[in-house]
Amino acid sequence: MRRRYIGVVACMITLLTFYHAEAQEEVLDETDYNSSKQYNSNGWDMINRQSYGQALEQFNKSIAIYDGNADSYVGRATALMKLNRLSEAETNVEAALALAPGQADMYYLAGNIYFNMEYYIEATNNYSNAIRSNDDSDIPVDLVNCYYNRGNAYFSAGMYRSAINDFSKVIELKEDYMYAYHNRALAYKHRDDLEQACLDFHKAKDLGSTMSQKYIDKYCP
Repeated sequence: MRRRYIGVVACMITLLTFYHAEAQEEVLDETDYNSSKQYNSNGWDMINRQSYGQALEQFNKSIAIYDGNADSYVGRATALMKLNRLSEAETNVEAALALAPGQADMYYLAGNIYFNMEYYIEATNNYSNAIRSNDDSDIPVDLVNCYYNRGNAYFSAGMYRSAINDFSKVIELKEDYMYAYHNRALAYKHRDDLEQACLDFHKAKDLGSTMSQKYIDKYCP
């Protein structure tokens, strides 16, 4: 579960309550805040159980009470993505980033959402933001997955040289990642570099990739 924003939000609420006391403006009371926090926690429990519809209900309740917690928007975006409600997921992850800019895990989630929407350039931009902000983020992401997903986005956008660079970075970080070898081979094939493609197809096969054999049979006599 992601918990980092709860403490920050609580401090902000306390300050707002004190600062605006004379103006008699409406503020979130402790009971409502705790209810929102509990719904948010319930939502992440449902995410972990892969009960995405129930998770969505919990995050909706959390946000209805208090719409200033980025964590609830991240959770709702995650649930919506899993339910293939991608446009709504996009709106929610962007809302999370507006509340808590520069967080690598949010950029990574946005990249996954845009990839599933087949907006590949937007996906690569968000994966790049995740990589750049990772060291300074409260919740870092797995860079192997991030480079791999960005490589797939570059590949899907027809940017094969960039895809090769990212798959090479993945292999540098995790040398037995067979899918990175297979996908790099495909990128080399699209660049008509069959020599390098065949080396990678064979390497992927040696690491256990069953899908590589048909490409070896066709392109690597």
